[in-house]
Amino acid sequence: NLGQAMKLQADVFPSLMIGMIEAGEASGALEKILAYLANLFSKEHKLREKMKSALTYPACISFLAITLLFFILTFVLPNFKRLFEANKMELPLLTKLLFEASVLCQKHWLELLSALWIMILMLLLLRRLKIVKEKLDRFLLKLPFWGMLLKKAEVARFSYTLGALLKSGLPLLSALEMAGRIVSNTCLAKTLLTAQKSIREGGSLAAPLKETGIFPELAVQMIGIGESCGEMEAKIKK
Repeated sequence: NLGQAMKLQADVFPSLMIGMIEAGEASGALEKILAYLANLFSKEHKLREKMKSALTYPACISFLAITLLFFILTFVLPNFKRLFEANKMELPLLTKLLFEASVLCQKHWLELLSALWIMILMLLLLRRLKIVKEKLDRFLLKLPFWGMLLKKAEVARFSYTLGALLKSGLPLLSALEMAGRIVSNTCLAKTLLTAQKSIREGGSLAAPLKETGIFPELAVQMIGIGESCGEMEAKIKK
């Protein structure tokens, strides 16, 4: 069948797509599942584009600010330094440190730039380690602007995927495990593992999500309403 054929090309097709198609074939609702998948990947693409658009402006501002700071330290402050030295003025400690930073940028800009690239490369390599990735992911969630944006993007992707999986006829535990694979943030992934354990023990999905404090309050409330009225797949997709 189609699901088994796609499994042979697992490096091309996402595990989420394969799982949903297998569920659709088993339940006889393959046509609906394919429509859900088309809608799902379309929404995910739009979400990525929105995130790129939202981050473009602050990224440009940050780049311009760093470039302007480097220009001031390298070309502007040395002129003030010579002026103060010619007048033999006594400068405060903070101003002296600023002038020393200016000299450092002027004489060793290549070394500083190389060190910056090495630090970025090391951070990218260390991020592959599980303990480093967990700490970095937790730090990202706490950032003022990026953290909120990251939470919204991850929760929106997870919620719509879980709703589509439940709609396809998968049981909650299987759907939760499969939907959790698309979550890239390890803190959110741990939250979903806690939720799976709660469900296995006869608990609810909303309670463990609320206890972590990571999922937005509105998302937790919608999940709780869906559990209480038996319309989980409809409420969670909202």
